Amino acid sequence: YGVLISTNDYGNTWTKLSSGTNNLLNCVKIIDHSSAYIVGEGGIILKTKNNGNTWIDDNSGISTRLVSVCFPENNVG
Repeated sequence: YGVLISTNDYGNTWTKLSSGTNNLLNCVKIIDHSSAYIVGEGGIILKTKNNGNTWIDDNSGISTRLVSVCFPENNVG
């Protein structure tokens, strides 16, 4: 329910991050060293461009559950 955790040491320690939502999050897609997208309940799409320090709601325009995210190319998803 909106909880994100991050590791920088191969899973030895974990840090809780704020996603800015209480929605259930279903899938994450890492694009490059600093960018990622997350999708979830209520049509939510979150994106980060700063290693997950802040997440921005990238409105999908729908309210149904999103269960996966795919980017065949970095700018096409």
